[in-house]
Amino acid sequence: ERTGHDHAYAVVVDDAARPLSGPRDLTPESDDVAHPTLVSSGGRVVLLYNDKTGHDAGIRARWIDGDGRIAGASTPVGAARAGNFWPAIEKAPDGFFVTWQDDRDKEGDDIFLRKLSTSLDPAGPEIRVTDYASVGGRSVNARVPDVAVAADALIVVYKLERDPSHT
Repeated sequence: ERTGHDHAYAVVVDDAARPLSGPRDLTPESDDVAHPTLVSSGGRVVLLYNDKTGHDAGIRARWIDGDGRIAGASTPVGAARAGNFWPAIEKAPDGFFVTWQDDRDKEGDDIFLRKLSTSLDPAGPEIRVTDYASVGGRSVNARVPDVAVAADALIVVYKLERDPSHT
């Protein structure tokens, strides 16, 4: 709506993908939202997003109701500072798992993980999943993570960048 201010919006659609509502701003308190992701849980949906700047910067989550409206305040869930973190979320039997890339030690991006409760509150500390060391003065980066819950395993995948290799 305003140049230089990105937000996450929702439009409710029917089974044929026809809009049933107009666009609704899901992040009105933010100025620069990136990488919004939705995950269904019961009759509600969780919105996970990266607030890149401002006093609420970091990775945040909030409930969205079945009509595509905000159903609660946003909750900080990780990387509580300005940046571009590429977060991902997955439902677990007893909450959610969130993962993101983070260059907090300025030696290249690494992957972090956090468990959230069923109410979206952090259910433990941030866990560093990777810790790659620089090679020949060049940083190694773990980027664009995703997370999955399968049986009794938590699977985290990511892109590993060690120039010239990108796997």
